[in-house]
This record gives sequence, structure tokens and C-alpha cells, in this order.
Amino acid sequence: MPSEAKTLKTVRSFQSEVGNLREAPDPVGARHTIHFIALAVATIAVICSVTQIDRVIASTSGKIVTSTRPTIYQALDTSIVRSIDVREGDVVRKGDVLATFDPTFADADVGQLERQVASLKAQIVREQAELDGGALKFAATDNVDQRHYNKLQADLFDERRAQYLAQLNSYDQKFKQTEATLAKLESDVGSLRARADIAKKVENMRVALVEKGAGSLLNQWTSTDARVEAERTLQGQANSIDEARHQLSSLRADREAFVRSWSGDLRKEMVQAQNALDQAAAQLEKAHRHRDLVRLVAEQDSIILTIAKTSRGSVMREGEQFITAMPLASPVAAEIHVAARDVGFIRPGDPAYLKIDAFNFAEHGLADGEVKWISENAFVTNEDTGQPVEPYYRVNIAVTKVGLINVPAGFRLIPGMTLVADINVGKRPLGAYVIDGLVSGFSGAMREP
Repeated sequence: MPSEAKTLKTVRSFQSEVGNLREAPDPVGARHTIHFIALAVATIAVICSVTQIDRVIASTSGKIVTSTRPTIYQALDTSIVRSIDVREGDVVRKGDVLATFDPTFADADVGQLERQVASLKAQIVREQAELDGGALKFAATDNVDQRHYNKLQADLFDERRAQYLAQLNSYDQKFKQTEATLAKLESDVGSLRARADIAKKVENMRVALVEKGAGSLLNQWTSTDARVEAERTLQGQANSIDEARHQLSSLRADREAFVRSWSGDLRKEMVQAQNALDQAAAQLEKAHRHRDLVRLVAEQDSIILTIAKTSRGSVMREGEQFITAMPLASPVAAEIHVAARDVGFIRPGDPAYLKIDAFNFAEHGLADGEVKWISENAFVTNEDTGQPVEPYYRVNIAVTKVGLINVPAGFRLIPGMTLVADINVGKRPLGAYVIDGLVSGFSGAMREP
């Protein structure tokens, strides 16, 4: 064996290099290359099957919008513009004056109603004092109009009180007169009754004398006439007493009716005055509000969007839009357009990432959001130009976090900023992404006419 190996070595020393390579054993790497390739393919297949990647829908366009409508300032009624104190684009703070209307008519209405309220208040106090029967007392006030009407009602109170007391005094005097007459009539009844009794006795005596033949018939008739006259006078006196008593009762009833009528009229007037006061107070409140609206004041921190094409001295019609302002604290949202072919997987609640065109997202980062709603129908025209475009859906995204970095101090998202949004609608295998591309390519290949 050793000799054969020695002989083979000697023979090979005389062969060419090609022969040496041909007779040399195969390299280990060459023998295992196919195994490495198969293993790599299998590994890639496993990775494509197991690895999950985000399924992202990109918008075609979008912009920042507000989630609330702008505040609209307008004229309550036809008014003359006195001043315009802001310009479009100005940032105003709560309470700042935006514009002023001519207050002449509003001030006149307020003044008239204030005087009416003052008059009615004084009238009600006077009527209440009359009903109570006490002294008239007005509350202290610095209001000139109120003091004026208090003075007028105080004078009227004195006059009416004097009239009331005079009428009661008249009834009292009539009471006293009637009572005196009644007392006199009652005191005369005794004497008249005594005269009637005497006349009766005289008549009886005359009758007895005539029956005995000692008296004349004329004297009998005379005594009878005297007795009848005395009884008639007594009966008339009794009737006069009854009449006086009825008259006294009638006077009492008249006095009571007068008092009740006076009080009833007062209560009726007081109710009417109170109703009128309530109506006037309500109208006065409206007039005050109307006068307050003469000065248009910012309700909150805002930015002025538009101002009507008008100037100082011009007339604004009732309800005509004058100034529109957007509150600075109004939450913003993103409204994006998604192609009709991509909208199928989007659902409310899906996370979204907003790339603001004004800031390169690779340098300044992204803003986070969440899908709130999707339009119920597709749109086929451009919102700004009205030109036909590919069908798209509107998707509203609430901005949940503004994660932009390296931006100016005081930065905020301004309505109108354009952007592109990526909506994460879920996960899918990496292999599906690759296969989708291949399937799309093959399905459309070699079909040209």
C-alpha cells in the first residue's frame, strides 16, 4: 500500500494542473451550497408568514379644521355702524370691543322704560299704603326719575286720602243727623201716646154723658175726632221712627259699600299696575340687552376671520352677518380625503398619524389622532375648485396629541394647514404584502390590446 501511494504520487507529479484539480476531492462549501439556498428560502417563507406589519391607508389630501363653528356677530336690528375696532386676522381677548353701533335708539328705549318702571313702582307703593290705611313711605333712592314719580304719587296720595276721609265724614254726619232725628222721634212717642190715652178717656166720658142725657152729641164727636187725630199722630210718629231706622241702615250700607268699592278699585288698579310693571321690567331687560349689543364684545379669546364689507356710518340690516371669529381654544381636527378604493377597512376609533405639510415629519415629528367618522357617501368634485376628481370619502380625525418638536414658541395647529394622514387599520403578514404586489402585477400583465 505504501508503495502504491508512492507510485501514484510519482505519476501525479508528471500530470497537468487541470488533472490535479479533477482528481482533487470536492470542496465542502460547494457540496453544501444548495442546502444553504434551500434553508434561506425556507427562512424567508417563515419570516413572511410570521412577521406582521401595519396595514396603513394613506390619504390623498387633508387639512386642519375646527370641531366647532365660528362665532358670528351680527346686528340685532337695523343699526348704524359707529366704529369698527378690529381687522381681519387680529387676535382679540375676551371682553375686547369689536365694533360699536349708534346707541341713540337703544338709549331712548331704555330711558322710556326706566321712567315707566319708576312710575309704576311709585304707584304700587301709594296704592299699598292706601289699602293698609297707614302713612306713605318711599324707599330712599338716588334715581332722579324715581324721586320725581314718588313726589307725584305722594301728592296724589294726600288728595285721595283727603277725598276718602271727606266722604267718610259725610256719611258720619248723616249718621249723626239721622240718629238725632230717631232719638227725637222716639222721645215724642211717650207724650203722643199719653195724649192718645187722654183723648180716649175724654171720648169715653162724653159717650157716657150722652147716654145719660147730660151731654151733647157735638161734644162727643169733637172728643172722638181728637182721639182719632191723636192716634193718627202716634201712628205717624211710629212710621217716622221706622223710616229713620231704615235710613240709618241704608246709610251704614252705603258707607260700607263705599269703603268696599274704594278698596276694590284700589286692588284692581294695583293688580293692573303690577302686571304693567312686570311687562315693563321684562321689556326693560330686553332693552338693556339691546343696548349692551350696541357694543359687540368678544365672548372669548378669538381670531377675527371675516368682516363685512362696510364702513363707519353705514347701515347694517337686522340679522346681517357682520363679524366672524374663531375661538382660539376651539379644539381642532383633521379632515382628510381617502380614495374610494381604500376606504373599506377604515373604522371609527382607528389610530392615525398626521404629517403636517408645513413641518417635515422626519425632522419635526408627527401628530397623533383618532378616526371619528366617515362620510356616508363619496364625493366626486373638488371642494375648492368644483372640478371633477376621482371619488373620495371624507374622514374626520380628532387630534389627540401634537407631538411636533423643534417648532416656534406658541405654535398651534391653525385651521387650513394642509397635511397627509396615515391611518393604521390593522395588521397583515409580510408575505401578503409581497404576494399582493406579485398578484397585481401578474393579473394585469400581457393584457394590452
